[in-house]
Amino acid sequence: MELILTAPDGCADTALLIVEQHQVAADTVTVQTYVNEPVPEVCISTDELLGDLTQFAFCQTPQNGAFSQVGLTCVGYAPNTNFTGTDTLCIIICDDFQPVVCDTQVIVFEVIQKTDTLSLTTFEEVPSQISCLDTTSLPGNFAGVMLCQSPQSGNILLNQNCFSYNPNPGFIGQDTACLLVCDDAGICDTNLVYIQVDSLCSLFEFIPADTLSVEAASCSDQELFCVELNFDSLAQWGILDNGVPVSSGLSACAGNNTQVALDTGFHEVIFVHMNTGCRDTLLADVSCPVDSTGCGFAALSPLSQDLPDCDSTAKFCFEVPFNDLDLFETKLNGSHISSGWQACDTLSFASQLELGPGAYELVIADTVKGCADTFQIAVNCPMPCEPWFQTDTVGFANSSCSSQPGQLCLPVSVAEAEQMIVEINGMVYPGGYQPCGFRIVFSIPYGNLPGQGQAGPYLVENWTVNGINFNGQFNSAQDLATLMSLWDPFGNWEVVVDQQTGSVSIEGGNAANTYGPIKIKQQSSGITVSLGISQAQIPEGAAIALPAGTYQVVLNDTLSGCQQEVTAIIACVNTDYLQDQVVIGDV
Repeated sequence: MELILTAPDGCADTALLIVEQHQVAADTVTVQTYVNEPVPEVCISTDELLGDLTQFAFCQTPQNGAFSQVGLTCVGYAPNTNFTGTDTLCIIICDDFQPVVCDTQVIVFEVIQKTDTLSLTTFEEVPSQISCLDTTSLPGNFAGVMLCQSPQSGNILLNQNCFSYNPNPGFIGQDTACLLVCDDAGICDTNLVYIQVDSLCSLFEFIPADTLSVEAASCSDQELFCVELNFDSLAQWGILDNGVPVSSGLSACAGNNTQVALDTGFHEVIFVHMNTGCRDTLLADVSCPVDSTGCGFAALSPLSQDLPDCDSTAKFCFEVPFNDLDLFETKLNGSHISSGWQACDTLSFASQLELGPGAYELVIADTVKGCADTFQIAVNCPMPCEPWFQTDTVGFANSSCSSQPGQLCLPVSVAEAEQMIVEINGMVYPGGYQPCGFRIVFSIPYGNLPGQGQAGPYLVENWTVNGINFNGQFNSAQDLATLMSLWDPFGNWEVVVDQQTGSVSIEGGNAANTYGPIKIKQQSSGITVSLGISQAQIPEGAAIALPAGTYQVVLNDTLSGCQQEVTAIIACVNTDYLQDQVVIGDV
């Protein structure tokens, strides 16, 4: 600002006045603590002052607790006994700058009930063991326990400060309950109970899930397998080996466990508990030295067959006696064939296998002779070609034909286009595609939640979509993505994991919508974070720069052999403006 100063005698001078405006915003800090637990120290920021701190004063004191100044810029707070709710402290700080700069800061103390957690596990239709809740933290005398949330898939039985959980018939999974432990003054502690109900049959799982592979010294030997099943309880079990009841070859091992003797070949030994119907399975592969020259079995049908369509199957016949298949071990692509063999249609003594489209390696091993033959099988079918363009004629507009060419946007990615042969008016396009057909994707960094999003439950306190507020509770990234898709039906939100970094985000959204940040609170700690929503443009097409005109475009996929020819029109589009005047009152 320029000022002109004039004296009574007419003399004048000019002064340049510089006005610098320094804005100081009032800050609000929220601090959370539990009932009867003090906050040792909360420090305020002096960053907005221009000089050194000279004044530290209180403009509002707490009504439900005591406070004290700690050091130059910190305060401590102790809530009144058994108080819950919010309490407020206001502080004014000033500096020695000229003119003096002052800042107002408000500290809001949230005093909440402390929530304890308890986990218990039981089994399907089996009541849990009795658990007792701690009453020593209550300031008064213990008065009783009440439910603040009933379990959805069972019921809670209360006895003084102890309880048990009884699952509903047939329920397997996770359940939750909430219990209040109260004293004679009405002061209560909250206890969240996380309940895991496992299958009843999990009590009878004693065999490893993997296939046990053993090589016998000779193809006429048996191998012994010891399982953790009490030998004295065998009367309660039924045992099947490849569907045949086992009545011999069982003995005690490793103390009082059960030992099974198995000959060469693949065995599926099923142990069935007769009272409950529960079962566990031993998968055992007993091999023996194999003659490298093979057994000499012949394929009686071509090993490569073409199908009329991909829904059909092909039959392969082999010179293996069908009635003696139990003496052979057969594998298809490394997996045992437990069913599917049948007598050949034309030669009933031989064995036949029916297969769908694909490439297979079939191994037929004679477990008596100790030899095997390997066959490479191919079942081919014509793969249908889906068109890239949905119409035979496609149009693209260019609003600046005079300055730059238009774009022919192919509906494939740049990487896919580089693998194709694209002809334009009979000439092969040399390459050099540009991204086009951009799609807007919104993303939130789920891993920025407290506990990296793995320590729920969490509460969405507020999320705004097109001006409408939403809230709800979740435990995992998939839960949150499901909630967001319910609140934003056309957003198609889904969980995305970065394969290199392992970071988790939730992506989706609709470009026509307006989204606000999502405010989330971790219920166990009370920590609240605000996750911003970022957006990115993802190209879905590959563009070729062409001047305005009509082109015959042929797309050839060198991998599948699929081809499509379309007529592409790139047209100049001019924007016309119409201007007129209307007098008020005229029609």
